[in-house]
Amino acid sequence: MLRYGKIFSHRVTAYAISLFGGKTMHIPDGLVPPVISATGFALALGATVPLYRKAGLPASKITRISLVAAVVFVSSLVHIPVGLTTVHFTFAPLAGILLGPFSFVAVFLAIFLQWLLLGHGGITTLGLNTFAMGSAALLSCFLFCRISSLLPARGKHAAFPAVLAAVSGALLKVVLVGTILLFSGFPRETFFLLILLHLPVILGEGAVAGLAVYHLSRHFRARGEAFAGA
Repeated sequence: MLRYGKIFSHRVTAYAISLFGGKTMHIPDGLVPPVISATGFALALGATVPLYRKAGLPASKITRISLVAAVVFVSSLVHIPVGLTTVHFTFAPLAGILLGPFSFVAVFLAIFLQWLLLGHGGITTLGLNTFAMGSAALLSCFLFCRISSLLPARGKHAAFPAVLAAVSGALLKVVLVGTILLFSGFPRETFFLLILLHLPVILGEGAVAGLAVYHLSRHFRARGEAFAGA
């Protein structure tokens, strides 16, 4: 059983302020040491640069990247009440399914605009948040492509791997954020509390991705027209 005295230590209380603001999917400024923030930028760049050196950024992808970035941005406005706080979607797993490695660009643009216009996250933690959400997107893309290669490409057969991939990606996102907080000195109870609070979002991400892929697969003859890496 969690001990309330440990959960509401002064550092967890600081994080709870951001929880009560409905910004739990983003790490705000001031909660992690500068060295971890710098590591986040290094990880984000280290994951992004090799991908784009190999794949490039064709003009045909720019419109889709912009549209998906807009969807990821708007996702932060969809709040789910959980206890005394609210959590929100990211749609990063869906971005990964639709864009593959290019989802890193969409995620970065969305997170930057969320900080700039809505006050979500922080400028010093932009790298950490991009890496966490981008990793969720890439894992979702990988799992979706691997599982869907074994099944027919359309309808419910396309939706099933999307649900599994999106749930896995959303869980990874929360685990990464919790791990970052642990390395920043937060007690381990925070990690489990974070996962518990985001269970509705994790399941919701799977449902949204499944519905989106189901309908897209019915309207595109070739799965590769709609989904990355397919």
